[in-house]
Amino acid sequence: DQQVYRLLIYDVYRRVPVAEQIVESPTKDNIRTFLTTVFEDICCNVITTDGRSGTRDIVMNDLNAIHHRCLFHLLSNFQESLERRLNKSRPSRKELSATAIIGSEFKQLFDSISYDTAIKRLNWVVERAKFLPKYVYKYIAKVDENRGKFLGYLKDECVPRTIKSCERYFSHSQVSEINKESFGVEGVRSFLEKQMMLRTVREGLIPH
Repeated sequence: DQQVYRLLIYDVYRRVPVAEQIVESPTKDNIRTFLTTVFEDICCNVITTDGRSGTRDIVMNDLNAIHHRCLFHLLSNFQESLERRLNKSRPSRKELSATAIIGSEFKQLFDSISYDTAIKRLNWVVERAKFLPKYVYKYIAKVDENRGKFLGYLKDECVPRTIKSCERYFSHSQVSEINKESFGVEGVRSFLEKQMMLRTVREGLIPH
């Protein structure tokens, strides 16, 4: 079996896929080529991505666009890392209690009603997280150092909070397990192109 990866650009406002490509490996060079080719003649202001390393540089430097990090992936990674480390380090009851309180406040700040409110809550969390283990503090410090990257959606409603709409399309357009063996890479490409066309027609951007 050949393992391949899907690179997908999804327009959250028109609710349609813009471009999709199958690659053997999601390297930084492959992602850069894909994005720069697609956006060569398309205006792009903001791109929200998952946590893959290197994407931020491509969006900001090669596309000259604003990069925003998907909050769902950020908080999921934070929770998974926290649980994994806590299970290994066997912290005291006091450390567990402090981590739970500050961790909860950290996650809730993303539901703030305004950017200023979120910053106030973030400052509160950062100050208290300094006394927690480094594996807890590093996620909070990362948000503090890149506030615009993680909280930009509170300043501009055009910035998507997450990439959930993209992932929903991704899951709805998966090739079934039964067909994977007979499809092959070229068959998968053809299948995905058809799915893109069907979604675009359904949303009325192309006449039936």
